[in-house]
Formats: sequence, structure tokens, C-alpha cells
Amino acid sequence: MGVDGRRLRFHVEAWDAAEKIAEGEHERFVIDIGRFQRRVEEKAELLRG
Repeated sequence: MGVDGRRLRFHVEAWDAAEKIAEGEHERFVIDIGRFQRRVEEKAELLRG
């Protein structure tokens, strides 16, 4: 698991009082909120025509 640019990858485990009950991988991406908001506004403008 680790960091690759904007991608964050995690290995996760869940335990109860006696043993491990689940495990898996989780992935998230870091976004530039300003760029994201601009793109949303551009799309909204296109839809309004």
C-alpha cells in the first residue's frame, strides 16, 4: 500500500475480540478542489445552454 501521485492505497483489517473477521484494500484520490469546482461550474453552464 502506499502513495502514487494523487492515489492513496491502504490495506485494512477488521478484528472482533477473538480474531480477524475481514481484510481488504481501500483506495482514495486527492483532488484539487478549485479545479474540481471550476469543472462543475463549466458543466453546469453547458447544461443551462
